[in-house]
Amino acid sequence: MTFALETKGLVLQAGPRAISDPFDLQIEEGQHVLVLGPSGCGKSTLLRTIAGLQAPRKGTLELFGQLTDDGARRLVEPHKRGIGFLFQDGALWPQWNVAKTLTFVLKQRGMPRGEIKAEVTRLLEWVELSGFEDRSTPTLSGGEAQRVALARALACKPRLLLLDEPLGPLDFELRQGLLQRLHTLRKELNLTLLHVTHDPQEARAFADVEIRLNHGRLRAPKTIQHAQSAPSQPK
Repeated sequence: MTFALETKGLVLQAGPRAISDPFDLQIEEGQHVLVLGPSGCGKSTLLRTIAGLQAPRKGTLELFGQLTDDGARRLVEPHKRGIGFLFQDGALWPQWNVAKTLTFVLKQRGMPRGEIKAEVTRLLEWVELSGFEDRSTPTLSGGEAQRVALARALACKPRLLLLDEPLGPLDFELRQGLLQRLHTLRKELNLTLLHVTHDPQEARAFADVEIRLNHGRLRAPKTIQHAQSAPSQPK
């Protein structure tokens, strides 16, 4: 069986120090996996290591059957890993409007110029922001900015989408709306989601598996029992 993500003896590193014991992890293609743990335990470092933005101390990392990291030796560059990354603050480029933001990524991907406009339209339809092409990114609300950031991540045509607490700045209604959109897109696009969050309760209705990182140890994945419906807003 080929996994979306498989590690063997992986040790995470931040600066000069190791921040985890060696761990083995297997994530199946198409799963939504929650990554839980206290602040500073290495959750974001795990995502950055998977994305190729920093090297592990030791061990191997495979993505969809391809060896990408062998110890501190990076074998596959970040832009060739088939990964999208959604950050907590969106990290949009303030000098560009929405269309130019997405166009830049599509050009980097090598899409023919004549196909880009239609693809921008499709990406904005996916995140329910049709007609936002000419909006300047600094004028967007928090929820709109995160959806544009999601569209930008999807423009990379990822197979694995890394979510680093992207719902933190949003209110309850916006968080639930973005979670539902992610859930729908995961099914439509056959995405695998690796989702760091401080509030697992809001995401459990949509996720399949949770893993916990604490005191340098990664616990074995635990299957989530699906709720019958999404959680209602607390009174």
